[in-house]
Amino acid sequence: MITKLRSKFSREDGFTLVELMLVIVVLGTLAGVAVPRLTGIGDRADKAAVESDLRNIQNALEMYRMDVGNYPETSDGSDDDGLSELVDPKDDDGNAQDDGYTTQAVIDDPTDDDEVYNYDVNNDDNEYIVWTNEQIEGEYIILDSDEGLDSNESKPSLEKE
Repeated sequence: MITKLRSKFSREDGFTLVELMLVIVVLGTLAGVAVPRLTGIGDRADKAAVESDLRNIQNALEMYRMDVGNYPETSDGSDDDGLSELVDPKDDDGNAQDDGYTTQAVIDDPTDDDEVYNYDVNNDDNEYIVWTNEQIEGEYIILDSDEGLDSNESKPSLEKE
């Protein structure tokens, strides 16, 4: 009798609960990967993070200028070593100060691993510009001391047109 019942139920078509759960998990995983990529939420999150970092850098640059009298200088044609001065500031004798104006995490550019934001300064005109190494949604995110936050398809410069 048991073998008769087994043979009757084994011939029925259908899916087991385990098979259905496996399909649901696979579809859920695919949707979890595909939906953020298709909606561009990753780029919007990157842009928001960059804008937040640039506002923090702006505050740090202004505090530095209030303490020192000018913005941090760049040297050797580097686009970033002035920002490093915000993290590890030196006094007039070249000795490290106790506290920085910001953290390394703020000046690290999320668009380019192992790089900090680009930075250029013109202390004669009391102006600076900070920008991303890579484009987000086809544009560089820019912090200009005169114009504030902006974005542009081409790399920025302090040169006036």
